[in-house]
Amino acid sequence: KDWHNYCVLEHFYPNQTQIPLEKTTCEKPLSPITIFFPDQFDEAVADRVIAELSVGATMRLYREIAPCIERQVPQACQEMEAKITDGSLTNTSLNQMLELMADINTITDHWN
Repeated sequence: KDWHNYCVLEHFYPNQTQIPLEKTTCEKPLSPITIFFPDQFDEAVADRVIAELSVGATMRLYREIAPCIERQVPQACQEMEAKITDGSLTNTSLNQMLELMADINTITDHWN
């Protein structure tokens, strides 16, 4: 679909942490294969992930908690637990992020 309108984001990780800085660079892909080459493709799931991550607040929250929910980085999980305890991360928001992660995994499970 409109692959030439997208870019490959390069995230910068300061001091070898798992949490990227806000600053990223955007490189235009040479072909659609640079972005994604799946065995299977579920357009509805891909569109849902793109729509979710296009919302700034959702993207920032996912970026914040992904090191814990995806990679189980201890420090990130402690920070996430603190946000749950102080109420700044609600169960509704956490469940939304877990559903987003499941959709992302549905996509990446079929990458070659």
